[in-house]
Amino acid sequence: QQAKVKFDKVGIDPPVTGQSLLNVRGSLNFAGGNSGTGQVYVNINNNPHLDKEPGSLPFAMLDDKSMAIITSVFDGYSAGMGQVKAVKQGANEVKKLFPKMSRIEKCWIVNDD
Repeated sequence: QQAKVKFDKVGIDPPVTGQSLLNVRGSLNFAGGNSGTGQVYVNINNNPHLDKEPGSLPFAMLDDKSMAIITSVFDGYSAGMGQVKAVKQGANEVKKLFPKMSRIEKCWIVNDD
C-alpha cells in the first residue's frame, strides 16, 4: 500500500511485488522514501542497506551515458552540511548556502519502444 501511494503522487506505476529495483549504482529514488518532497537522489554506488529501509523503492535506472553526467557534477559538499534543512527553506536558501550545488532544472522520460 505504501508503494502505491508513493508512486501515485508522481504518476509512476508502483513496482511489481517481488520485482522491485534494488538500490544499486544508477538507480533513482525519492529522498526519505517520499515522493511528496520532489527530491530525488541517484545511487552513485551500490547501497544494499537501503533495500531494507521502509519506503526505499527505486523507481528508475540511469544508463551509462547518464551516469557519466551524474559523476561529473559538483561533489564538494558532504552529507550533514545542512542541505536538507536548506532545501526545506527553499531554493534561495540552497543557492545562498550551497552556491556550487548542481541542480536539475528539467528532465524527461524517453520511451525506447
